[in-house]
Amino acid sequence: MIGKIISHYKIIEKIGEGGMGIVYKAEDIKLDRTVALKFLPQHLTTTDTERARFLQEAKAAAALNHPNVCVIHEIQDTNDEPFIVMEYIDGKTIRSPCPLMRPLNTPSKLARRSKKPTATASCTATSNPKISCSTPKTRLR
Repeated sequence: MIGKIISHYKIIEKIGEGGMGIVYKAEDIKLDRTVALKFLPQHLTTTDTERARFLQEAKAAAALNHPNVCVIHEIQDTNDEPFIVMEYIDGKTIRSPCPLMRPLNTPSKLARRSKKPTATASCTATSNPKISCSTPKTRLR
């Protein structure tokens, strides 16, 4: 995929992978900006159920409006490859260990104790009725 041009996005590097997708850093050739592209894994693109779940994830993430949640620009399906185009944020993911934070059992306790923007973004995501518990919260700043 590296170096490949899909629609008007040039794939630069792979930046992550999980159960519901593979994320690449890409260059938006039309707007001259860096974005992140999340593709549904190849083995899941054949089932309508997984494609619908992927679309629901994009819609749920796009419904969030918080300064610490990345922006979803669009969703595309090119050559039978569905992908989400989102804001690229350089840095570590929320899954990266943070030595200053200790584990807490709920996002709201985390927000109250730390008053950190990431915690409030997580609370925003989990309190939104359009977001399921399985929606990944790794797009938080």
